[in-house]
Amino acid sequence: MQVVSNGYWSNPQEGWIYILSRNGPDSEKDVYLNEELIGSFETEDQRKDKWVGKIVTAGQTYYYSNKYPIEIDDVPTRYYSTIFRLSEQFLIRAEARAKLDKLNGSRADLNDVRARADLDALSPNDRDALLDAIAHERRVELFTEFGHRWFDLKRTQLLDETMSAITPKKGGVWNNYKSLLPIPAKSILNNPNLKGQQNPGY
Repeated sequence: MQVVSNGYWSNPQEGWIYILSRNGPDSEKDVYLNEELIGSFETEDQRKDKWVGKIVTAGQTYYYSNKYPIEIDDVPTRYYSTIFRLSEQFLIRAEARAKLDKLNGSRADLNDVRARADLDALSPNDRDALLDAIAHERRVELFTEFGHRWFDLKRTQLLDETMSAITPKKGGVWNNYKSLLPIPAKSILNNPNLKGQQNPGY
């Protein structure tokens, strides 16, 4: 399912957000892909070739999401924001089937997604290995799309472990309270049951 822009942007705003400036990250465009994600693509994976761009500047290589390859707004509409993709539905079903021990169906769903990326089929023969393969496939299939990776890490209780390792590599500091957003002050004021309440760390 796709959504047509009916506002300022003639093409998806994701293009402007994710495509880096010629000289790499700056104060206006500072979002780029981490090396762990880039290294997680298999050599033959067509998604890396088609969906990842790079800028080399001052001896440093920065990778960015190129799923929406138009970053300017004053050109004819060529792309729409994709909200639901068939591959995501296959991966949701693959995970559900694996957790129900329907391993053959789960592998079939996983390998349908991999085939589209020109990758060989996988044949993990136990549930945990299959779930790991599905999690990996979700990472390389859905990166920079609606926070899928974030929610996957939260629901599998791997957020603190992963962010503690990744955040310092980009110059940040991870604290586990950041897994929750602050409750807006207006919500607290408007709801007597929230008086004096706030998520830890805020």
